[in-house]
Amino acid sequence: MQLKQFNSSAKVLILLASLSSSFSLLAGEPFMLVSEQEYLLQMDKKNKPNNLMKPLTRSSVGTNKNAPVITINSPMLTSGLLAPIKIAINFKAHDDANIEIDSLRVLYGWLNLDITDRIKKHAQITNSGISATNVMLPEGEHNITIQIMDTRARSAEKEISFEILEH
Repeated sequence: MQLKQFNSSAKVLILLASLSSSFSLLAGEPFMLVSEQEYLLQMDKKNKPNNLMKPLTRSSVGTNKNAPVITINSPMLTSGLLAPIKIAINFKAHDDANIEIDSLRVLYGWLNLDITDRIKKHAQITNSGISATNVMLPEGEHNITIQIMDTRARSAEKEISFEILEH
């Protein structure tokens, strides 16, 4: 009888632990997208001659007019931002193509540090976009590049530059 109760208790604990980790992802626990050390490394590269910080921008690179469209809904580029921030990005494919979500790449800074796995771990990602809340970044200037392809192998890239202010 005690063994049966122990097995039932263990199953309940395992279920609660798995639900807890699922709820923390949905609740948007703060997560560090870029470490202070990574930020300082890219800032060192940025401060070299001919590599100046770009103003708050949303630039798009694409050679094919039917390439996917990347729309940045958040962060809003009004002025400096306070961490944590929200990231909300939409993808749209043209014609009868679909977004190839496995092609998603998220690059950070002037060194193009690949932070795709960090985004995938903490954000909700679908064929229609990315949504992440409570994204922590060090104080300073940041540059993030989003790359995506569609099922017709057409690619799009969008760059976001913004500044995180001191609290």
